[in-house]
Amino acid sequence: MVGNLYDSGGIGHLIIDATLRFSSRVAFRDGGRDTTYSEFEALLSRACATFTHLGLQPGDSIVQLVQNNVSGFALIAASYIYGLRSVTLQPLSGIEDKLHIILETDCRLFVCDSAYAQMSEALRKRAPHIQHWRCHVPHADWKCFWQETLDHAPQPLRCEVGSEDVIRIAYTGGTTGRPKGIELTSRSMLACAMQIMCGWSWPESPKYLCSMPMTHGAGALIIPTLCKGGCVVFRQKFDAHDFVATLRAEACNVTWLVPTAIYKLLDNPDHQREDWANMHALVYSGAPMAHPRIKQAFREFGPCLVQMYGQTEAPSAVLTLTQYDHQLEDEEILGSAGRPFPGVRVTLLGDTGAPVPPGQIGEICVRGPIVMNGYLGQPEATQTALSGDWLHTGDLAMETSRGYLVIVDRKKDMIITGGFNVYPKEVEDALSQHPAVTAVAVVGEPDPLWGEIVVAYAELRPGADVPGESELIEFVKQRKSSINCPKKVRFIEAMPLTNFGKIDKKALRKAD
Repeated sequence: MVGNLYDSGGIGHLIIDATLRFSSRVAFRDGGRDTTYSEFEALLSRACATFTHLGLQPGDSIVQLVQNNVSGFALIAASYIYGLRSVTLQPLSGIEDKLHIILETDCRLFVCDSAYAQMSEALRKRAPHIQHWRCHVPHADWKCFWQETLDHAPQPLRCEVGSEDVIRIAYTGGTTGRPKGIELTSRSMLACAMQIMCGWSWPESPKYLCSMPMTHGAGALIIPTLCKGGCVVFRQKFDAHDFVATLRAEACNVTWLVPTAIYKLLDNPDHQREDWANMHALVYSGAPMAHPRIKQAFREFGPCLVQMYGQTEAPSAVLTLTQYDHQLEDEEILGSAGRPFPGVRVTLLGDTGAPVPPGQIGEICVRGPIVMNGYLGQPEATQTALSGDWLHTGDLAMETSRGYLVIVDRKKDMIITGGFNVYPKEVEDALSQHPAVTAVAVVGEPDPLWGEIVVAYAELRPGADVPGESELIEFVKQRKSSINCPKKVRFIEAMPLTNFGKIDKKALRKAD
């Protein structure tokens, strides 16, 4: 077939090549324990053998609920090589969202960390039809996945996965109130890694401090680090003190942070005692970073800043501001989201689907091998997102004379708080279940720490009484994740309405 002649393989081939090329080097440092590339290769081999033993077939789904650790990433990587669809749950999401995901993806194997065993047990009780439930370590009555792998001697790794095979279902919040599953192929994941490797300058020997969740944006830098023979240093969570101490002890020269974490670093006196000269790439993404904070970070950390812009539908690598871009200290450039990564086509389209004139605002639309296949089980949403053979991001921007894109607004009302996406309807749906609430609207409000915070406006039923905003905040917390919880609730006599009878969120924002 002609297609096979030009099939360049996928992300699994890239992983195997790294394990063979750098076999004696340390690939991971996790809690003081080193794992070499050859040891990692053996983990991948045993994991693949166990998949076969459990009767899994390429195209089946494996769902994980894990922290940052080698075993969790090994199962993700092994899935890419074997051809399973890797699904990772966000620990902070609500149990209903987690249950929705494992049912929608037709999970065949669920694996968790012991830290999440209680949460996972609640899921197991509600999805008893799922055959295989495992833990990464022995825990209570849970079988240990890695004990089973000891029965299988390591075999040479082979990847027979096609470039168009779906190997990852990544979930993002949805305006329908349920998270949407995004189908990413081996081709898409390969393009993401390749674009990150060539999009900006890397050190000769990367040592990547991964302290943000590897199941979120931070995971995008792991495979590029391995492809360059580097070492990934895992930390369970971001803490400013621990981050600086680890940076010093491990001499890390690459890291990925959301802007909120960078703000905490800048406000922590520990960073001022640290020599940042070794830091080659401090990558930030997940949310816009305040312009004054970019300047402060450049002064404090030196010429190492890199910005990435993307979305789950085109993971991570659509636009970038490189180290060189930051060093220009140009106001127009620093206020932008950057220029397209190599291998990505970006245009700004108007409402008619035609490119907007220079200097005009349009929707950022993307083409290239990085783009998703579509939304799982949602053909209409897929058709809308990919109409005209462009991925429509929903972000509005204008292009400068030098080709940098300045994001000015979002078509949808998505709120980015601390690097996580919050869709107002999810919060509104939760709040509307409160017996005292008759109408609710949720908007984002600028915040110096979080980028944006979730603010809810609530109209109460006649005669109803709510002691205060804390009751409604707690009400949401019981139904959704803490990320979705409003930081503020403002009680309003009557919602402002548009001419079409819809709640006028623009008026609510102006009222403040």
